[in-house]
Amino acid sequence: MNQREVEDLIIDLLAQDAGRPPADVRRELEDLGDSLPIDSLLAAEVIARIEEQLGIRYPATAESAKHLGSVTAFAQAILDLIADGQRSRGATA
Repeated sequence: MNQREVEDLIIDLLAQDAGRPPADVRRELEDLGDSLPIDSLLAAEVIARIEEQLGIRYPATAESAKHLGSVTAFAQAILDLIADGQRSRGATA
């Protein structure tokens, strides 16, 4: 999974919540800036579904909350969690 795929997943979930096409949501976010800024409460609403779909656990910490202000930062944090999980599994194999 790469950055764009995780961003697309986040945007798809946000679009579902808003009842809008994902392409429209992405365009609006791109108009706001390269980081695709979003309201952190919107991101928080999709965390459980992200966790379920990707088999990760997004930590409820002040540090992780900082990443919820933009789709790109949130996606990178998710990719980091996936990579950490893969490294952990590799270390125990």
